[in-house]
Amino acid sequence: MATVLDNVQLGPIVRTVTLDTTADYEEILGIGNPLHLDEEYARETPFGGIIAHGMISLAYVSEMMAQAFGRGWYEAGELDTTFVRAIRPGDTIITSGKVTGQRRTSEETLVVCEIYCENQLGERVLEGTAQARAAGPVQGIPEIGA
Repeated sequence: MATVLDNVQLGPIVRTVTLDTTADYEEILGIGNPLHLDEEYARETPFGGIIAHGMISLAYVSEMMAQAFGRGWYEAGELDTTFVRAIRPGDTIITSGKVTGQRRTSEETLVVCEIYCENQLGERVLEGTAQARAAGPVQGIPEIGA
């Protein structure tokens, strides 16, 4: 029996990145890169100012996938992403995606999703694919090779 997803569109998750968000990630990650907190230093880099950690956008993608697939994301989730543009404190990040295919085996169905994050200007800051386990075959979604 096939599973029907309520909506093959994922998200959106909308979050505003603040300097506090960036500082929190810096503390958690312990990288010590002044590019993320020191305006004077960051101004002299090719970025021209403070940028947020790339992991912030990945966390938003993970949140979106967890909302859509729950345990199927936690147990079988995979990401293949590219950072396209820097995120800056003050940017609003919109994380979205869509289910584009499925891989079925005798034991499970894995869905493949196109995922992306855009800033408030509609510029992509991250893009790629994600994979998660679905409850079963998904109606209306094409099968793709292994």
